[in-house]
Amino acid sequence: MAITGSVISQGGLIDLNFASGSLWSGSAGSDHVNEGHINVNLTDSQWLVAGNSELDNLQMNHSLIDMTDANAYSTLTVANLSGNGDFALRTDLAGDGDGDGVNNIGDKVVVNESSAGDYTLFIQNRGSAATTGNEVLTVVETPDGVASTSASVSAALSHIAPVTLSTGLTAWPFSSSPVPCRFRLGQLSRSTTASDASALCSSGSICSSSVRLPLR
Repeated sequence: MAITGSVISQGGLIDLNFASGSLWSGSAGSDHVNEGHINVNLTDSQWLVAGNSELDNLQMNHSLIDMTDANAYSTLTVANLSGNGDFALRTDLAGDGDGDGVNNIGDKVVVNESSAGDYTLFIQNRGSAATTGNEVLTVVETPDGVASTSASVSAALSHIAPVTLSTGLTAWPFSSSPVPCRFRLGQLSRSTTASDASALCSSGSICSSSVRLPLR
């Protein structure tokens, strides 16, 4: 099954169930003021996200959510995420190129209520501007740190590792620094190095290898 176009729930409940081999190109949104809700279930399927999208429940089963649309960066906001699959994101880590990451930008996944499962982040960084090691860009936010995530990064000397924000959210900042970083999940605190946290690539394409980053 192939669907092209956006889905918007205005005062109703929409359940989208994609069977094996399905392809969806578009965005999703719901009008919570009028009790609009959208639930998506992807099984061995692919979603090409075309713009900012919002879902109530996202269930993935060996599926890919591709946010690398060359036209614009986007944010996918999900209330509840579960299952397993891959997220492909595009970033501009260098930003204005002055070395501090000012005005850097990228695709982002935000989970507001609950997260569970295992996922791989494929991050394609724009390599036209050099990084200094000081740039940081958050690409994923979760409320509980339950989901497990691994990362494949298409930028040399880059890493991604979780940190706990003051709001209680668990954020995954994508950084160009090779310096070891620290993260906390609940009462757990441990250090990880760049080599532990990411796959290093010399090309500008999305990496095929990944390194497990346990969130549990």
